Amino acid sequence: MIEERFLAALAELLRRGVDVFIGIGSFNGRSRTSFSPSERVARRHLARFLRDVAPGLPGRLSIAALDSHEKILLCDDRWAVCGSFNWLANGHPSLDERSWLVENPEFVRRERGELMRRIGDAGHETGRRASA
Repeated sequence: MIEERFLAALAELLRRGVDVFIGIGSFNGRSRTSFSPSERVARRHLARFLRDVAPGLPGRLSIAALDSHEKILLCDDRWAVCGSFNWLANGHPSLDERSWLVENPEFVRRERGELMRRIGDAGHETGRRASA
């Protein structure tokens, strides 16, 4: 589940002017509109955050529904994490989970480009940048 500390950290990133892109995936043949109960709760929390908090901050928050079961974190061209943990909607926190960190700029740049293409293709809801 999305916790308050996650939302506070997200707000801090946006306050610092960081652009954040979140792709929420579906799996097992479900459609983008057929999310599990924990996924629906996560989407509601993010939608409320997008509506109530993000518009007043300088960073941009984009949320896209992706047909994917991947769990990936990327930071610019610096690093990428790929693993099994459902960061936004994990109903089974006692399961063993693993992730790998890659700090190869060429690899990260290529993966970021592919992920951004997929997020762009999916369409997304976006928090507006505050005007300067």
